Amino acid sequence: MSAGEQLQALLTRHCTSLAANITSIGAKFSQAMLAGEHYRELTNETAELVHLVNGSSGSLGFRELSSVAQTFEEALNESAEFDVAPSEAEILGLHSLFSEMQRIAEQTKPEDSHLFGIDLSQVG
Repeated sequence: MSAGEQLQALLTRHCTSLAANITSIGAKFSQAMLAGEHYRELTNETAELVHLVNGSSGSLGFRELSSVAQTFEEALNESAEFDVAPSEAEILGLHSLFSEMQRIAEQTKPEDSHLFGIDLSQVG
């Protein structure tokens, strides 16, 4: 298998794994929003999961998904700075960011990557 074919396979696996990653993030995010005294811990755990999607998507050229994941991750980290659960308005903002990330992830295809179809023999 050529390097180009390996890259295309990696992009495809990433897109396939997004559904499971978003499901995990959604479950942890729901727990965090309902948690009382464990809000900070669960929100940090959610941010860590989002960070993985952010990093892997960015590294693989999925810029839009990475950008929204980064914004969501930053909002979670900011929210977790406090020991108190967020206000209703903050929850709505966080939920909106999660929904946007989820929508983009569901629509992401290998062709959306800026690395899709590049000729690796010409790189370097």
